[in-house]
Amino acid sequence: MGLLANPEERALQEEFSSETGQVARLEDYLRAIKSRPILVLALPLLFGLGTWLAAESRVETYSASGSLALGPSPVGAVNANLARPVEERESEVVQSNAVAAEVAEDLGLGTDGSELLKNLTVQFVPGSEVLSLSYVGTEPQESADVVNGFSQSYTQMREAQADQFYTAQLEVLESQLTEIRAEVAELDRNVQTLDRERLAILALEPEFREALPNANLVLAEARAARVERNRVLTVMEDSKRTLTLTAQTRQATATVLRSATPAEAPSGVSSLLLAIGGALLGLVAGIAAAFLWERLDNRAKGSAEVSAVLGAPILGEVPSFSRQRRLGPAALIMLSDQGSQRVHFAKEAYRRLRSVLQFASLDREDSEGGFLAAVTSAHPSEGKSVTAANLAVALAQAGKVVVLVSADMRRPTIEMLFGIGIQDDGLSTVLAGGRTDLQLLDTSVDRLFILPAGPAPANPAELLASGRLEPVLDQLRSSADFVVVDTPPVLSVADALVIGAAVDGTLLVVDAQRTDSPDLWQARSELSRAGINVIGGILNRTRHRSSFLSRKNQYAYANAAQPTESPKEVAV
Repeated sequence: MGLLANPEERALQEEFSSETGQVARLEDYLRAIKSRPILVLALPLLFGLGTWLAAESRVETYSASGSLALGPSPVGAVNANLARPVEERESEVVQSNAVAAEVAEDLGLGTDGSELLKNLTVQFVPGSEVLSLSYVGTEPQESADVVNGFSQSYTQMREAQADQFYTAQLEVLESQLTEIRAEVAELDRNVQTLDRERLAILALEPEFREALPNANLVLAEARAARVERNRVLTVMEDSKRTLTLTAQTRQATATVLRSATPAEAPSGVSSLLLAIGGALLGLVAGIAAAFLWERLDNRAKGSAEVSAVLGAPILGEVPSFSRQRRLGPAALIMLSDQGSQRVHFAKEAYRRLRSVLQFASLDREDSEGGFLAAVTSAHPSEGKSVTAANLAVALAQAGKVVVLVSADMRRPTIEMLFGIGIQDDGLSTVLAGGRTDLQLLDTSVDRLFILPAGPAPANPAELLASGRLEPVLDQLRSSADFVVVDTPPVLSVADALVIGAAVDGTLLVVDAQRTDSPDLWQARSELSRAGINVIGGILNRTRHRSSFLSRKNQYAYANAAQPTESPKEVAV
């Protein structure tokens, strides 16, 4: 098979290549300006006027700056050795809430200091140990006071931390010295006692001195222990003297290199210059918007266009939901008893899609077991997961046993739609060999079960291509009438191609408001090269237009009774 499956794809690619390969000429820009003069003239006026009004309404601000020099500090160092400061970390310390609160209290501002941090900028000079502080305020003296306040508070805090470090180290050494001195004193008393016992044995008659060797051995061991503890005591006393000298002679951990002084003039650019710049920017934006509007509107807006590019029929058009129904369980409109006219049309679209899928399951050569259908899209956020979930619910409501597979292991959405959360076991654990049995989750919909994605793996594509996917799908096929697989986007990762090759057919969701024709063609080409059976496309988020006098497609929506749910069945 060549790069393109058929001459139609080759012609379409040549058409897109010729369009995208054209270089914009001056005539193209002039044509765009002529066709949309209101846009080109309105944007400069709006930009210029808006910039001038914003500049006139602004409050004059004054900037002040200062700098700090950082020195080595024992805090966080190993064995009390001085550590070189990390400028990035110290800049965060300067902008900490503790330092800001202390500055606000010293200046008597009556706040917690969070407002000061909004206008404070701290940067470190590369290749040096210098921090630069700047503050923008409404008063020149206030700006200088804030910069100096942060410099002094940070310097004092860093010095206090160093003093506390040495004090704590000296206290620990003194505590250890006290214990060792007590041990040495105890050993001295023990040696004296053993020495007296030895002398007492020597005073006896020679025939009664059998215990003398043992007494000599014990006395020698006691003297050796005393010598060892005295050595340790000497070493620790030297360490204490060294640490005390280090604390007394250490250099400053932070010093103020340059104090801030009040600014003589406000900062910023004049209102007139800003207005002129805004108008020029608006002119460029107007010309660019007109040109882009003229040439680059490649959205796949109509079903005829989508069908021509996709090379497959459009199986349904789903109108755009309200914003409240785009995410979470509210997006499962097949489970909603109430809704707007758009919701009713969307539900009918999913029912028609269900019918198409049922007919497709009858036309396949191998009629044993359930029908495997993958749902994908060209790019993320085009509605594939919502479509897969509602299609699965529609099939279950028709009395079919359905398994909904959350195969988008990078960004699982099925779990969010059904409110079940990310599971510890799922498709990823089965493909990774962690489990051999499938843990299907029951739902509130009769005959509908979910195989969750499981924990996010580091290599989803490799897991899907490992050869373990087909046995999993075969097992699901044997226990369900339909298996709906939610896959990642085609043009984002290769997962959809691997999954599409293992199922009976693939549905491609097209966002009427976002999907471009070149992207749609590329997605179709990727699926064709992989030999995937594309059942058809689903035009999602279409703009439903209804006239006031028109009442088409509204029959029985207003007062129709909801269908009675059939009894629950248990999936085999």
